[in-house]
Amino acid sequence: GELLAGAGFDSYQTFMNIALPAEIQSRDEQLSASTHERLGTIPAGADPTVVALLESSALVNDYVDQLLNLEAYIELGPKLTDKADYILGLSADVSLFSLNALLAAGRAGTAGAALSAVAGLLRSNSERSGPTFKLIDESISAVTGTLQQILFVIAATKLQSEMAMVFAQELGAEDSDHAADLSNMAGLSECILDNVDRLSGALDEVESHIRDVNRHVSQLKRDLSLMRALEVNGRIEAVHVPRTSGIQNVFTSISEQIGTARTEVDDLLSIADVSFTADRKRAGRISREMSSFRTHLAELDAHEAEAA
Repeated sequence: GELLAGAGFDSYQTFMNIALPAEIQSRDEQLSASTHERLGTIPAGADPTVVALLESSALVNDYVDQLLNLEAYIELGPKLTDKADYILGLSADVSLFSLNALLAAGRAGTAGAALSAVAGLLRSNSERSGPTFKLIDESISAVTGTLQQILFVIAATKLQSEMAMVFAQELGAEDSDHAADLSNMAGLSECILDNVDRLSGALDEVESHIRDVNRHVSQLKRDLSLMRALEVNGRIEAVHVPRTSGIQNVFTSISEQIGTARTEVDDLLSIADVSFTADRKRAGRISREMSSFRTHLAELDAHEAEAA
């Protein structure tokens, strides 16, 4: 536990959610052929049901391979985390700049009354935006956490589908222990179907979290637009107040910060503009193919019972 904590993981499951997909990605990059090509084929003359079982398991493996681009999903999490860190920093910066503007306007005395009003509105708006910053951070954390779960489930399903192909091949061998192989395949089929259910639920969940991110970021964009308008008014009012170069510098800094923030927020919206519809459809294909897989298993079980 201390070793994992020292490496930045709060639990063994969190570690595995990251480690297994990375291991699968690294392994696949080192292999030049697809899984079922490496595993070969069942000898000619094998039981047609065994052949159908291997074909079904190979299809499941292909669908898992197509399910998602592991590299793209692995990269998505850190990108969102970087934006979450920026958003939290922005929250502190906006609060500090608005406070500085209010204090600077206050030092101008009566001549800075209008400027103080603008600075006060800027301060109030930054305070109202506080919960939005927090909601964005929480939503991004929820997205990245669910993405880790999705990556783990897919990596595990990939390994299980490969194992199913191995057992299907063994069934075609003359010295096969059919009862053991069938039992192993039945267990794997249960695991794969369970993973597909988990995957479908996680895909729904991550899309919901991403919608939350988009909604909260859209609200932040509106808040930034209002801050921008107030900042412009502040610079205009500062011109009418004597010896206000310091105040103008404060508002100029606010302008630069808001400009950068709007660019970063647009970038965040672009990163979060992802759809999981195709993956949901592929998960459905895996589920349907697993039904065929289980049908072939049942036929082989019946054959074994008759032979006994």
